[in-house]
Amino acid sequence: MKQGKKMMLTGILLLAFLLGGCNAFSEIRGPESDHTQEIQADHTEENGEHSDFETSSETPEESDVTEAVEETGAAAPTEEIPIESCDEDMETPGMMEPEYRYIEANDMVYAWVRLNVRTSESTQSDILGVLEVGEAVNRTGIHEEWTRVVYQGQTAFVATEYISEIKPEPETAESTAAAVASEGTGIYYDNGGYLVAIDPGHQGKGNSDKEPVGPGASEMKAKVSSGTQGVVTGIPEHEMNLVISLYLRDELLARGYSVLMIRETADVDISNAERAELANSCNSDIFVRIHGNSVSNQEIHGALTMCMTQNNPYNGNLYMPSKTLSQLVVDYLCAATGAVNKGILETDTMSGINWCKIPVTIVEVGFMSNPKEDQAMAEDDYRRAMAKGIADGIDAYFGR
Repeated sequence: MKQGKKMMLTGILLLAFLLGGCNAFSEIRGPESDHTQEIQADHTEENGEHSDFETSSETPEESDVTEAVEETGAAAPTEEIPIESCDEDMETPGMMEPEYRYIEANDMVYAWVRLNVRTSESTQSDILGVLEVGEAVNRTGIHEEWTRVVYQGQTAFVATEYISEIKPEPETAESTAAAVASEGTGIYYDNGGYLVAIDPGHQGKGNSDKEPVGPGASEMKAKVSSGTQGVVTGIPEHEMNLVISLYLRDELLARGYSVLMIRETADVDISNAERAELANSCNSDIFVRIHGNSVSNQEIHGALTMCMTQNNPYNGNLYMPSKTLSQLVVDYLCAATGAVNKGILETDTMSGINWCKIPVTIVEVGFMSNPKEDQAMAEDDYRRAMAKGIADGIDAYFGR
């Protein structure tokens, strides 16, 4: 009996010891388990960083084209990248971008979609501007992912997939011009190069009817005026503008450009908004508007250009290319003529600027209210020099 109780007591003590040992073992395992969780948590955060990097390392079509599709209103294809797709050998954010080897080139290519122009071969790089559909750019290097180009006088990059060596058939622009133009306007000269729309400002007889100052604007403005006239010569501005524009046309054609003349006679009736829309509809690369200036102070003289402000509610996205075009044109114009360079005037009051969907500049070639400048601008040699200077600025804009 006593022996049985002794065995029972021994069994209870053994069971207690075993239970206590398990608890002790559990306490020993606890910190190791917590450490394992910390390692797993660190790995999850590391995966998360990889995932963010993979998502942000977009190929050209995942960014630039999406933006282009958004402009057209079409649905953009999307693809989620799961965290599991991350790869331990994948490049981390701190590593250098891959070096692109380009095949050297020197030709023109055209945008198939509304396409961002960037500072480097990455969709995370700064955007210098936007190529509109059909807009041409000078290509200097070829790669399957990115194309190196000259944009506004500097090296830039566009997605290769969305450019082409094929330009729309010449008759497309010609037939469009014929379809939308009224009599005496929209004269198209195909020369195979960049298409420059030239607007000789004003016309023989003004039209005081009103039109919106910009697309959807409630503010109204006279459609077009006949312009000023020379204080000494009495030459009408619309006449001087046309002669200079015709010289500019011939200069650009000789340099390989295609040209769209908004008018080639004074006997037309086309508003400032209609002039811009004619240039837009023909897929012109740039729009150059030729004008003469006039103020009450006859001492003021010199040349200047105009473009929109960066906050323009109608086409502020065109500010940088328009400003660059304006700066180059006024610089080269003044270099060719010796005129005082009065720089760029930024304004959102011009209908002919606000209705544009392409880079635009108004060139105020000189002050007809200044006696000396008025007489100079009446001379044929000076007019040709102005046309040459403007053409030089256009060459610089296209990197030629």
